[in-house]
Amino acid sequence: MAILFGLKFLLLIPHLFLLWFVGLAAGIVAIIGYFVVLITGSYPRGMWEFLLGVMRWQIRVNAWQLGIVDQYPPFSTR
Repeated sequence: MAILFGLKFLLLIPHLFLLWFVGLAAGIVAIIGYFVVLITGSYPRGMWEFLLGVMRWQIRVNAWQLGIVDQYPPFSTR
């Protein structure tokens, strides 16, 4: 069992590396989106879709890591 956990962690390294940078960008987009909503009263569709895609990617990676799903997560925000 420990061998499989180690193998899964090795397979997740590229996802974790990319998600760190994408998550950083998502945090900046969320802060900018906050001020855009204050000024315009609506959330821009592109920002919303980017943040939604990042959250979906993170959920897919976490679900695979925890063994909830068997399919390896794609490198995509769709």
